[in-house]
Amino acid sequence: LKGITGSGKTEVYLELMKHVKNMGKKTLLLVPEIQLITPMAERLLSHQFDVAIYHSALSKGERYDQYRRIQQGNISVVLGTRSAIFLPIHDLGLIIIDEEHDESYHQSEGVMYDAKELAKIRASYHHVPLLYGSATPSIVTMYEALHGKMTLLELTQRPAQLPLPKLTFVDMKKELKEKHLSIFSRPLIAGLKDRLEKKEQAILFLNRKGYAPFVLCRACGEVPQCPHCDVSLRFYKDKKILKCPYCGFEKDFTATCDTCGEPKVKEVGVGIEYVEEQLKKVLPQARVLRLDREMTTTKHAHEIIWHDFHKKEADILIGTHMVTKGLDFPGVTLVGVLMSDLLLKVPSYQSIERAFMLLTQATGRSGRALKGEAIIQGYDLDHYAIKAVEKGYDAFYHEAIQTRKLLGYLPFKNTSQLLFEGKGFLKTYQKAFLMKKNLEKLGFTVLGPTQALIKKIKDQYRFTLTLKYELLDLAPLFSIIQRHQEEDIRIRFSPVLDQW
Repeated sequence: LKGITGSGKTEVYLELMKHVKNMGKKTLLLVPEIQLITPMAERLLSHQFDVAIYHSALSKGERYDQYRRIQQGNISVVLGTRSAIFLPIHDLGLIIIDEEHDESYHQSEGVMYDAKELAKIRASYHHVPLLYGSATPSIVTMYEALHGKMTLLELTQRPAQLPLPKLTFVDMKKELKEKHLSIFSRPLIAGLKDRLEKKEQAILFLNRKGYAPFVLCRACGEVPQCPHCDVSLRFYKDKKILKCPYCGFEKDFTATCDTCGEPKVKEVGVGIEYVEEQLKKVLPQARVLRLDREMTTTKHAHEIIWHDFHKKEADILIGTHMVTKGLDFPGVTLVGVLMSDLLLKVPSYQSIERAFMLLTQATGRSGRALKGEAIIQGYDLDHYAIKAVEKGYDAFYHEAIQTRKLLGYLPFKNTSQLLFEGKGFLKTYQKAFLMKKNLEKLGFTVLGPTQALIKKIKDQYRFTLTLKYELLDLAPLFSIIQRHQEEDIRIRFSPVLDQW
């Protein structure tokens, strides 16, 4: 089900679930993030569904209670995140995967799995329909739909002929040339002031956590690094700490440099906390809420923030990618995207697809009940992924699928990646090189070994092999991985490229 943002995909889900309920069967509804559980649960309860909720933020006792309810069968809908795909649902009649394009359906730590692939297996086993829903289907899913592997259904308009938000692109290079130095462009500031006057709401999106990506000594150029990982420490101003985003190592922030002793350590770059601070300076009268990982570490934090904004107890919600996913706030008439081209700087062949989807999903939060607007700021707005936000999904897909075909990536060739982690640099590299030779004998095209994007995490050196192959039985691959596992070198497999 491909439907533009705000076209009523959830209403379609509700009608289908009513039909399944009347047949005496149950629906499994998966959403990508925990913060989407509360608004979806409220919609389901308002339509008299008996709902069981299952996700990782529940306590063991709560999870047990929900599990027992599902086993006993006195529910009509199971609502959950990816782990709910394993639940023992008898009389299953339908599986729905909302926001199917989202990467959160891949479990990449511990036991790795893809909830979408498991959903296909369960749908086949139970002989029930599987429905994917998205405004921006993944390239692979769209390719399969256009080539007859699944049925494509489309919603092309919003209800009551409500138009998509008006898009405005602001070149921040031009703003700088005209001596406007704020991270908020003049059109965005004017738009925010207008919404405050009208008692309407706005969302600001920046895909970067913390106050600043790193701190720098302006005397000697030293950047504090994590002692266990090959990354700089991220600065969190509200807690006055420097923290590693990978192993969690943290230390108190001080303006005095550990290397040269000069009191000239300053933050560099822009993070979500910095945006919040600057916004309060520009619009001191605005009531501001922030939605990111740091603000949702406590239990029920997602629900509290969602309820407060939904009840209009705040004027502006700022956040990371969490604010782009499936949230429906009728009062929002303006969305501002800061540093939109930052999304394209990730060294991954999938970064273009992710950038387009995040931008489209973010701008789609605007104008869902009233006429809306979206302002996209950036320094490189000529990229086709950014221009396609205005042109639409089809324009983006046709450009992206040609690139994938040329480079031999999914859906034209299967791709996966092996990660080698070990305490010894040379020994880890040699293990990866030996594995490459063995895999090439089996018919795999193997790229690498190369150092992972993050060369060291938790004192473990990291190398990757990238595999390209036609449809092959992967049993020999897993057999080789198992044989080569050692106590001091860990080998991990992932069907998703560049996640390491």
